[in-house]
Amino acid sequence: MKKRVFSYLAFLGVLLVFSLPQMERVKATNQKNEVITVGVSAQSKPYNYYGTDNELAGFEIDLLEAIEEELDGVTIEYEITEFASLFAGVDSGKFDLIANNIGENPERREKYLYSKNPYVITHNVLITRPDSGDNVTLEDMAGQSMGVVAGSLQAIFIEKYNEEHPNQAIQLDYVDTDGASIIRDVATGRYDMTIYSTTYLQDVIDTFGVELVGHPIENEDEIQPPGAYFLYSKDVDSLELRNRIDQ
Repeated sequence: MKKRVFSYLAFLGVLLVFSLPQMERVKATNQKNEVITVGVSAQSKPYNYYGTDNELAGFEIDLLEAIEEELDGVTIEYEITEFASLFAGVDSGKFDLIANNIGENPERREKYLYSKNPYVITHNVLITRPDSGDNVTLEDMAGQSMGVVAGSLQAIFIEKYNEEHPNQAIQLDYVDTDGASIIRDVATGRYDMTIYSTTYLQDVIDTFGVELVGHPIENEDEIQPPGAYFLYSKDVDSLELRNRIDQ
């Protein structure tokens, strides 16, 4: 009987020894089990885009990966969608937050929760070819074409401008593409101008070697204040997540 008990205990000991590594793996897995889903367009170079290895890259991706390292038990995953669909993704709960060089305006501030501070500061400028002249204004470009993304703050700004200046209206060409492509299309002559941040403009100049000029916009704050933020739903869970990420 004693021999049988001893054999049974020895067998349990062997099971325990071989189970410990597996238990540690399960424990390690369970320690990192909260998934935060971030919506991006992958069309906002240098903020978020597909790199040469077909992996997501850019300043926002680097920033979020650094945040992920600081948040215990958290994995950040990315969902790719068109810019216009990012907000619907937050509304439906598909995304926990969106990161896409998103600025602020009163309507968005009313509906969504923003990070407390911008993670980048940049300015919107009127982008033209050098032959358009120096110190160009929207009034100087009356009747000419501008490439914009429908629903973007730039598009909303120019739509309002056209309503207020019917005799100096800008021809709007709505396109569904990234900022870099629109800026390059200005350089090639497809559009006479566009409005984007100095960050986008400089990246296109450096990457493609094109000649373009960025002209200050006197009332650029009407497009958006010069900053980009993470954007969340307005609810208790999102507030808690916002505060953790801000920290």
